[in-house]
Amino acid sequence: YVVYPNPANDLVTIAHSETCSYTISNVHGQVVKENEFMKFEHVVEVDDLNEGVYWFTIRTGSSKFVKKLIVRH
Repeated sequence: YVVYPNPANDLVTIAHSETCSYTISNVHGQVVKENEFMKFEHVVEVDDLNEGVYWFTIRTGSSKFVKKLIVRH
């Protein structure tokens, strides 16, 4: 999967080849956004998040991928 741009300003695009769910968590482990998508690309608005570091977790069938996401405004 690909998450771009990173650092992000207002939008993040997720590109993946199968149905996924995602969560965005802050550094305290609190989930601040979550959703599921079936497309190959999905756009997530992050302009409502405070600037900082987040953990972007994508789950597919039996796999889990975690990536650091930086939000800057």
